[in-house]
Amino acid sequence: MVASGFAALGYQIVWTQQASLWLGHEAAAVLASFAARDLRARMTEDYAGDHAQLKDVVNRTGTSLDAAVAQVI
Repeated sequence: MVASGFAALGYQIVWTQQASLWLGHEAAAVLASFAARDLRARMTEDYAGDHAQLKDVVNRTGTSLDAAVAQVI
């Protein structure tokens, strides 16, 4: 009984680490696109909690930058 509880906890820890890594990779790719002057890039994966909040902030940053550049051009 206890062993299965530890196994479930271990699985949850690994899953959380993998989700965080994927989030980091996706956010880094979008921000790299922004740095390369491609402001159309957006994060598209589904996330929950704080990860969803980070996705929203990155995507709103791209939208705001794109709108600001459009006003200048």
